[in-house]
Amino acid sequence: MKIIFYFFFFFLAHSVVQSYMFWVTKQTPKLSLFNYEFSNVWLFWIAAVCLATPFLNIANLTFGATFYYGYKHYQTAWIMLLTYIAAQILAYPAMVYFWFHELPNKGAIIGGLLAIAGVLVANFWKN
Repeated sequence: MKIIFYFFFFFLAHSVVQSYMFWVTKQTPKLSLFNYEFSNVWLFWIAAVCLATPFLNIANLTFGATFYYGYKHYQTAWIMLLTYIAAQILAYPAMVYFWFHELPNKGAIIGGLLAIAGVLVANFWKN
C-alpha cells in the first residue's frame, strides 16, 4: 500500500520542520546558537533562518516530491491532501511531546484519528 509510504514521508517532513521550530523556540530566550551569543533577537533570527535554509529546503523538497508521486499514482489530489493533513495532525503532537514532554489532549487525539479515517475512506471508497 503506497499510501503508507506517502504518509511516512509527509510525517517525516513535518517532523523536521516542527523540530527545527521548537529547537529555535527553546534557543530564543538565550539568544544563543551553538554557544554563540547574539546581541539582539533580530541578529539571532537572521542566523537561525540562514542555519535553517538547508534543512527546510530538504523538507520542502520532500513535501513536493511526495505530493507529486502520490498524485501521479492516485490521479487525484484529494487523497494526497488528506494524507498530508493526517501526517501533520499526528506529527505535531508527537513533536510537542518529544520537545516539551506534553501529552496531546483528547481533541488532538480524536482529530488525528479522524484524519486517518478520512485518508482510509478516501483511499478505499471509490465512486
